Amino acid sequence: MARNLQLYRGRIISPLAGGGTLDESDGALLVNAAGRIEYAGPYPGCPTGDEIVEYRNPDALILPGMIDTHVHAPQFPLRAQWSGELLNWLENVVFPFEARFSDADLARRVARDFFAAALKQGTTTMAVFSTVHAEATSICFDEAFKSGIRALIGKSMIDMCAPPDLTHSDKQNMADMEALARQWHKVDNGRLQYCVTPRYAGSCSRRLLRDCGDFARVNNLPVQSHLAENRAELDFVHSRHSYASGYTDIYARAGLLGERTIMAHAIYVPDADLDVLADSDTALAHCPCSNRFLQSGVMALRKYQERGLRIGLGSDVAGGWTLSMFNEMREAIESAKTWNFMHPESERPAPTALEALRLATLDGARALGLDGTIGSLEAGKEADFLLCTAPKEESRREGVDSTEKKLSELVYSTTAPSIQAAYIRGACVFLQGAL
Repeated sequence: MARNLQLYRGRIISPLAGGGTLDESDGALLVNAAGRIEYAGPYPGCPTGDEIVEYRNPDALILPGMIDTHVHAPQFPLRAQWSGELLNWLENVVFPFEARFSDADLARRVARDFFAAALKQGTTTMAVFSTVHAEATSICFDEAFKSGIRALIGKSMIDMCAPPDLTHSDKQNMADMEALARQWHKVDNGRLQYCVTPRYAGSCSRRLLRDCGDFARVNNLPVQSHLAENRAELDFVHSRHSYASGYTDIYARAGLLGERTIMAHAIYVPDADLDVLADSDTALAHCPCSNRFLQSGVMALRKYQERGLRIGLGSDVAGGWTLSMFNEMREAIESAKTWNFMHPESERPAPTALEALRLATLDGARALGLDGTIGSLEAGKEADFLLCTAPKEESRREGVDSTEKKLSELVYSTTAPSIQAAYIRGACVFLQGAL
């Protein structure tokens, strides 16, 4: 019986789990009927496929699917709406709009547009915050299911310090979360996961945080939240949780840190707290675009990497203004340069384009605990990948031949890369034009 092997031929660039990079100018990606990679390497001498997709023009690349480790689906229509720093922006822009998600029709339109836009940008996996509304969160899951995307999604848990229509009791929050997790966790063989999502320590009571931690531990669920994003936020959180020694300690006391937890931003984390995060194997979502847009600060990426922390990239829409992880790669590089300018006494090399690609793919998978499944193009992994084309800007393409230069062109182009097709588990979930 035929194995129905799909072979994609073209230039492949992918980080490798053991270090280094797969870079084949004439490469082959062989995907079986189960959606797993059987071979990734040079085309000459590769196993034979039943069908071959030739993707071999000078601007074309085969890359792993992009992984967004922190994003807010209901905020998608709010992109680029500046209204001061974080707390003012939440009060004046975000919370009034999220309160409207009791309207199921609005929730469905936004979720449908959000996931379609993510796939168009080449994002194949996302860690997603929904609103406080159980129905809107279920709709978000449903639209993710229909789109074919891989996603971790959670209802935002809020029981204090927010508008009344966004504030639920601990009892209601927990009942909603239990029902949603029962309905959606591990749907489609784990393509969708329920993620325990306390909004941030400033909007959650000590009891709700503890109940979230207990629920995640008992049910072995992933956790996502925010940590140390903004200086004013630090003071606000401390005023609500003065029993703790600091922001990180609030989550530690609630049992919310650990290998299945990812915390977004983490700009203002003391060295002692970095040890707590590293010792608990808590991952971080680095959101450089949002950090700049909301004037929050600059994360010490290299310093955190040197401490052994797992770090992926997050768009943080609508704090970030685009779902493009290619943009986030560029922002990560430039953010590291800015940190060096601010701290010349401890300057560290900024990430290369290759390292930025790793952050947006394999490192993102590691941060979400999915690196055994996705994040790189290697035999045995599920086939989440992109066929993309660098913008045709002749003056910049001249002399671009090395891997680093090719990726730099892709990341720094004035126009976004064109995603020709996106695949998840070997199934095409986005197609632009004809291949």
